Amino acid sequence: MGSGGNSTIASPSVNVIFFGESGVGKSSIINMLVGEHVAAVSNQAAGCTYTNDRFRATIAGREVMLYDTAGLNEAEAGTVSHERAIQNLRSLVNDLKTVNLLVYCIRGARFRKLIAKNYKFICNNICGRHRKVPVLLVITGLENEDNMDDWWEDNKGDFSGMEFCGHACITAIRGNRSKDDSRYIFQDQYDTSKKKLMQLLEDHAFKSSITIAPPKYIPASTRKVSDAPSDIKPWYLRILAWFITPLKPWYLRTRAWLIARVVTLKYLLAA
Repeated sequence: MGSGGNSTIASPSVNVIFFGESGVGKSSIINMLVGEHVAAVSNQAAGCTYTNDRFRATIAGREVMLYDTAGLNEAEAGTVSHERAIQNLRSLVNDLKTVNLLVYCIRGARFRKLIAKNYKFICNNICGRHRKVPVLLVITGLENEDNMDDWWEDNKGDFSGMEFCGHACITAIRGNRSKDDSRYIFQDQYDTSKKKLMQLLEDHAFKSSITIAPPKYIPASTRKVSDAPSDIKPWYLRILAWFITPLKPWYLRTRAWLIARVVTLKYLLAA
């Protein structure tokens, strides 16, 4: 049911793109909205989505195309590098031409600066500097909270400067079976989460279809990877560091030896 995002895609009436770091539950959210297991999920830090996968869902009686994207900010050992994830996302937006809604998925943990960096980068460079495409924030991993919505009240101050059309504090997992095997332990929270998301998509995904134009000053296909908010050094710097690092002790010892000899020579000449 999923399809890669490298070829040109005929733009349907409603396009919703899910983005965020690896392991935040994007694929699980899509499975929740579709109502069946269509997107591969993983419990590992490395993501299991390699390209841009497309899935059909019915929201408020209308067909909606949901796009699952590769996770951002994966480490070097990840399945998809951060740079490749950004390129895949750009290709998807370029192919679709129009986007109705962006869904930014994060985990309900301590706020990190990377959350704001990813938001700004996507809004400014992927979907245009004017930020006309509405962004919905979804916070996952809150199944153990007494009240999932309390997370937003406790943390909303950290999101100043970021504009969202709405937010949802949810869980995208049902958990293990109960002891009597009658239901899943997080089933109630899961059902509540699904209702929240379905309502938010109904409220915001059908308002308008925004045409995406790449920045005129730098074509999207040729923007530098270094523009991306990644802590990973470019490959050529990593290779240079690989050569230089073992030489540092030798260089420092040689430099100290030369300085000592120069000082000694000056002293002898002065005498």
